[in-house]
Amino acid sequence: MEKTSKKRPLPAVLLAGCDILLIGAALCVFALFHHVLPRAYAVDQSGSRPYSASAAAVASAAAAEPAQNPGNDVVLADDRIEAPDSVESAAAKTAAKPEPNSGDEIVFLSTGGVENTSVPPAGVESQAAEKAGSPGLGFGRFADKFTDGEVIETEGAYISQNVNVTLTKMQVNGVTYYVEDIYLRNIESLRTAFAESTYGRSITDWVLDMAEDNGAIAAINGDYYGATSNGVVIRNGVLYNANPDGEACVLFYDGTMKIVEEADFDAQELMEAGAYQAWSFGPSLLSADGQALSVFKSRISNYNPRTAIGYYEPGHYLFVVVDGRQAGYSNGMTLAQLSALFEELGAKVAYNLDGGKTSAMTFEGKLANQPSQGGRKTSDIIYVSE
Repeated sequence: MEKTSKKRPLPAVLLAGCDILLIGAALCVFALFHHVLPRAYAVDQSGSRPYSASAAAVASAAAAEPAQNPGNDVVLADDRIEAPDSVESAAAKTAAKPEPNSGDEIVFLSTGGVENTSVPPAGVESQAAEKAGSPGLGFGRFADKFTDGEVIETEGAYISQNVNVTLTKMQVNGVTYYVEDIYLRNIESLRTAFAESTYGRSITDWVLDMAEDNGAIAAINGDYYGATSNGVVIRNGVLYNANPDGEACVLFYDGTMKIVEEADFDAQELMEAGAYQAWSFGPSLLSADGQALSVFKSRISNYNPRTAIGYYEPGHYLFVVVDGRQAGYSNGMTLAQLSALFEELGAKVAYNLDGGKTSAMTFEGKLANQPSQGGRKTSDIIYVSE
């Protein structure tokens, strides 16, 4: 019988030593590839900066969500965001002007026309507002015009703790017109809005739609600034265009309103003085002492539908819309008649806005007047909101 031999097991100490040698070898290989040999890099499309292949997925995801990675930024291997040398990122712009409305700089988005279609970011205010510290708030003299908090709404009135608007329809001598008498506790309840919330040429919408989009209690069409590259455009404290074309009507943060002649227009001075809104259409409808005029800087003085804004004193304003070109209902008004109406109403300042088919007034989500030929879309509105 053949004798079978048996292998003797290796000592435990020897096995442990082999394990240690294998682990050490693996660590050496890892260190060699991770710290000594060069990494492979991909290059971004501009060719200006390398970024690690491992970050490519992050860059791709950022490109799919531009709001998270504005300015075509490139994601680097160390997860920092940095723009290519040839591209200025949004972050770089912000770093250059961290407070665009502080110091001595005015908000000025267009120097000679309305080609700039950008919209100021939410919350941006003018230098004037910052310097003035929100003047014009709390017109105490009209405390009896507001409620303690509840809202009173009737067919022709809206009264709250901040706003009081009364709508009146008048029919006199073949003319139908509408007056919205407005009291405000805060001047910033009188606002303006652009069609499609965008500043630019040939961007239009219906007055009623813009009013609804902005939660307007009362609204009228503005000056149709988008029909021309000329004119002064200051809206909600931001200066968009400083190319005067005749008289401009300026509303200030302290609640005052005045007419500025073209020869006297200075954008820097106006913004520093607290300009809040400015419209450019005209003409002005009253003399410096609030008297009616008979001669106007306008060739459109015959019977027409009209829109105008008026001012009594800080915190007290009025919108007027006159229907016209509708036989048997309303013929419209001449500029002289409109001027006489504002004097009769007791206004101190009054300014003619775009008219004709554009003339429209809303109240509580409905058209108050009957626009000529169904009306016309326009580029902007003036409205009252909470």
